[in-house]
Formats: sequence, structure tokens, C-alpha cells
Amino acid sequence: MTLLIVTVATEMLVRAQVAPQDNRPQHLALLEATASADVAFGDSHVARGFDAQQGFINLAYPSENIADMLIKARHYFADHAPERVILQADPHLFAPYRLNAAPAVLEEKTPMLLAATPRHRPQLLAYWTSYFENGGQLRSTVQQTPAGSLLSSGDLSLDLPRLQMRDARMRIGSHRVARPDQVAIGQEQYRALVDFLAGQGARICFVTFPVSPAYAAAREAWPSNGHAEMIAFFESEAARVGGQYWDARTHVTDLSLFRDIDHLNAKGAVGFSQDLHTACGWGVD
Repeated sequence: MTLLIVTVATEMLVRAQVAPQDNRPQHLALLEATASADVAFGDSHVARGFDAQQGFINLAYPSENIADMLIKARHYFADHAPERVILQADPHLFAPYRLNAAPAVLEEKTPMLLAATPRHRPQLLAYWTSYFENGGQLRSTVQQTPAGSLLSSGDLSLDLPRLQMRDARMRIGSHRVARPDQVAIGQEQYRALVDFLAGQGARICFVTFPVSPAYAAAREAWPSNGHAEMIAFFESEAARVGGQYWDARTHVTDLSLFRDIDHLNAKGAVGFSQDLHTACGWGVD
């Protein structure tokens, strides 16, 4: 009986508090309704860290993996050609949890139990925690821009240094690169994505997005995490297709520009995106 009550209460929480603020439907609508030649692909680092302007559409979405990016690129450019493409080049794309995740679908039907879906199930504890901390209400602070960016509030400088390092160590643990056989499959998918975009005539800028100083310190303290090998892979992919590569991991050092240990907040994204255009060789139109 207790389990039934918890299940029903959780489903009600998701449907009443979470679903109305869900930005996934708007994201999928943007995918179908736009035909920009200038697009960004990636996960939350790109979705939150790139403020799409100057004709760009941000088609990155939190938790998407390489397979998602490939499916989305082929779908979006099925009827028109790309020009400028920002492609995420972060080592954690090759972490086990990301490589093993099933690709998301581009057309979603409402299931019987929203709380049981892969999008919501991992977040249920966080939903309840936030619900009680905010006096019985969930309130999203994410701003979805007309061009698809998911800009966030938050200020990492308010966290104590020891908490930053704790979170950074945990994050690096989950971002450790997978076994060589798993990485090989992921690299094959990434090359397929690069080959598709380059074959369509895209000018690709591979970008490794900023992380906080605490994250960088935790990464250096664990040199066997596989990140260096993945950076070399991204560099080689950029060189292979004549693209531009920018390793911006340490480009932003001001803690107040991060929402958490490895994501920029809205202010950080705006400033970084201006620098990104310059680094990619596109300048300001």
C-alpha cells in the first residue's frame, strides 16, 4: 500500500509540477519548424553554454549522446545543407553512462506513467527534494531562448571550495572514459557524424566546452581518466575534415559564470558565445 501511495504521489508530482515546465516539446518543435544552415549539436554543455545568435539554432539538449546527435543531424539536414556547425567535443561523451544510453526519439508519445520514463526516472529524488525545499512547488529557472538555448541561473562562487571539490571529484568519476572497445564504437559513431556534416559541406567547429577550475583540478588529479586521449581524437577529427578545433576547457575561470561544476550559467554563456565565434574564425556578423 505504501509503495502504491508513493507511486501515485510521484506520478502526480511529475504531471502537475514537472511536465508543464518541460522544454522538450518546444525543443522538438524547433527541430521541425526551422531550417537554419547554422546549427549547434551536443548535450547540456552546449544547450546551456552556447547562446545561439547570428542565425544559429541550438539543437543541443541535456543528456543527449553521440547517437542522438547523429540522428538529429541527419533528420535536420535531410532537406537543406549546413553551413556553420558547432559540434561538441567533450571527453565525457565517451563515458560509459553516455555511450550506453539508448538514443532519444524525435517523436514522443505520452506514456501511461511519466515518472517511469528514462527522462524522469533518474530525476525523481531531485524532484521531491526541490519540491520540499521550495515549499511545495517546483519552479524551473531555465530560460529557453527563441533559438533553442537553455540558459540557466546559478552561481558556483556561492558554493564553499570543499563542496566544489567534492562535486568535481564525483563528476570526474562519472566522466571517466569507458573501456577501449566501447570507446571504439563511440568513435565510429562520431566519425559518421563528422563525415555526414562534412560531406554536406559544413564548416565544422569542434568545441570542448568550459569547466570550472575545481573540475579541471579534479581531472588533473586523476590523469588516467582518458580525457587526454579523447582531446587528441577530437583534434585529429578536426584536422581530418579541415575543421577548426577549440579546447576551451580552461577559457572561463570566473566562478560566478558557472551554474555548477561543469556548466556555464546564462551570463557565462553569453560572454563565452561571443568568444566562440572568434575562436571558430567566424567573427561577428
